[in-house]
Amino acid sequence: FDGVFPQSAQNLYQRFIAEYTFQALQKEVNYPAIDSTLWLDLSGYVSAPSISPNGQHLAVVEKTRNDDETNVTLQVYKPEENTEAKKEYDEEVAELLKDDPKDIAAKAPKVFKRKQAYSLSQTNHRDINDPRWLDDDHIIYRSMSLSSANEFHQDLFMWQLSNNTVTQLSNEHNLRRFDIADNGKTIYAERNRYGKSQLVQLSLNTNKQLSIESELTPASLEHVYDFPRISPDQKQLAYLVSTLNKKWALKIKDITTGKEETVPAPENYQFLSFPEWAKDGKSIFFVAGLDKQTKLYQYNFTDNSLVSLTSGEQPVTWPVVMNENELLHLAINNNGPDIYQLPVNKAKKTAITNPTTSATVTRNLASSHQLAKADIATNSALGEQSSYGIGPQQGTVTLGGNFYSASSSMLELGYKSGDVLGRFD
Repeated sequence: FDGVFPQSAQNLYQRFIAEYTFQALQKEVNYPAIDSTLWLDLSGYVSAPSISPNGQHLAVVEKTRNDDETNVTLQVYKPEENTEAKKEYDEEVAELLKDDPKDIAAKAPKVFKRKQAYSLSQTNHRDINDPRWLDDDHIIYRSMSLSSANEFHQDLFMWQLSNNTVTQLSNEHNLRRFDIADNGKTIYAERNRYGKSQLVQLSLNTNKQLSIESELTPASLEHVYDFPRISPDQKQLAYLVSTLNKKWALKIKDITTGKEETVPAPENYQFLSFPEWAKDGKSIFFVAGLDKQTKLYQYNFTDNSLVSLTSGEQPVTWPVVMNENELLHLAINNNGPDIYQLPVNKAKKTAITNPTTSATVTRNLASSHQLAKADIATNSALGEQSSYGIGPQQGTVTLGGNFYSASSSMLELGYKSGDVLGRFD
């Protein structure tokens, strides 16, 4: 590395950090004030927040790494403020200042960590992914199952909070992300088998076992599906689809008629994911990447308008609707993702005047990610054949002797000569 770049990797990486930080700080001053406020301060990797139907619990997957081992936990928090933690903090500060009035108390945290109601840890390192609430007492999530042939499959499991029991709902179905309808009787999921992706509809019987009821799309190698999300009236299914050499597109499918439409996205967008229906079903939220930043967008079906709800300063993921006017989302900072709260009715909305329904990678967008053509250096000596000849010789001399007191002695002198190809050994 030093020979190629005349500097050490450590020095150059430190310079990269300084230059990138300088660019980020220059851009930061131009952003407006962030409308979202910190709602839950977490540590480690966080994903897939989900609100219970009654709004009294929030489930979220947390991953922490200790001693080269990743611990995965499905945590369930109470959404109300932790008044007990605040009271305890105020009492500690009062006692501190009572002992020494000139002492300086630490500032209170921006938000006190909310109470944890339930917790489920992974078993046998099978992981926990994408929890969705079946009802106020049951959560369905995706994990790995081991078949009789010692093969791992992605299946759905159900956790009952009140008695802390886990039930496996499917066997070797290879299901990934999913959503729940008909009070748990129907599940829409993306299935991936033999490398082929498709959307399927499953039914949950009284014995808590899932079976495939219908295939909404044919299994395909050319299309990849993700994030099926059923509308509040359970008449429309939103999902993502990506085709070979095309970007992700957000589709809306009428369950009854099968009619589809594409949700408009910002022109020249690069990334699109995390769809979430509004409570009234009249709009849908999603995250899209544009110009090296990700923003939260809202598309309104009533007037066909598309607006951005965030400035792009924070990388935003996983929006989840709390009520008609409150939205939670993950925002990534230098300590990892935290959960933020965004008042939708008060957010600074920016209208997108040139949306697109095309997922084609345009020439302008693709050219910015293409490498420059490589320089080709030619030399007349390249490929020229020449006689090998004898080549350089490497010789080895050995001298050995043996003496026997009875009657004989022996002296050995050896020489070995060899070339690179071993022709004259």
